[in-house]
Amino acid sequence: MAGNSTGYGPSRFQRLVFSGNPDDYEIWETKFLAYLRTQKLKSVIVEEAPTEPAEAVASYNSKNEEVYAELVQCLDDKSLGLVMREADNDGKKAIGILRAHYQGNTKPRIVSLYMQLINIQMEKNENVTSYIIRAEKIIGTLERAKEVPSEKLLISILLKGLPPTYRQLSIHVTQSSEDISLSKFKVALKGFEETDCFESHVSPKEQGEDTILKVADRKSCYGCGSTQHLVKDCDQADKMCKYHKGAKHFEKDCN
Repeated sequence: MAGNSTGYGPSRFQRLVFSGNPDDYEIWETKFLAYLRTQKLKSVIVEEAPTEPAEAVASYNSKNEEVYAELVQCLDDKSLGLVMREADNDGKKAIGILRAHYQGNTKPRIVSLYMQLINIQMEKNENVTSYIIRAEKIIGTLERAKEVPSEKLLISILLKGLPPTYRQLSIHVTQSSEDISLSKFKVALKGFEETDCFESHVSPKEQGEDTILKVADRKSCYGCGSTQHLVKDCDQADKMCKYHKGAKHFEKDCN
């Protein structure tokens, strides 16, 4: 595997080295298979091994050994330890072992993934897009392991991981009589972040965690902004501006 001799940026070899992190496996394998294709070796992984004629079998075995030689250069020590004894010089079998280990559906791994998902929290200064991507990465891994959490559960988990500044949105979602889909929830979450409704909860003059909590704890309606009732009791919510999703003006007055 040739490296980059220009001195600019990581070499191709460095970009193909697996980190050993299970969360990175799917992307790494995609890159590695793409590399094998450039070396005319991908067919070894994606096609069945021939049983005849002898020339085809010999050619396949030779290429399979080449795949293994390329693979071991791209693995961390732990991953190499998984394959070096069970699949020595067998690239296709080695890839199968790695897939089973990093993308399998064993009970401990499933439990670990659910724990990661349940405990996910939006980090300080993190935006909604990044938060959702982190969650979807775990969700995707669960789905590939034949575990499909319900959309209601996923929405609840995402709501739980939001900071207090999103309390108004949480109230709106939990009190709404409408069954909201996960895709619609993500749109609402992104929209809430981008509107002045979100910014108005904590102004630049208000500082400190205590202030944020006080602002978030105010009893207020997500529909019209009143502090006298909740959205479930609001008779103005359906008249507010749907474009800005805020509590600043009615839809008929929107410019």
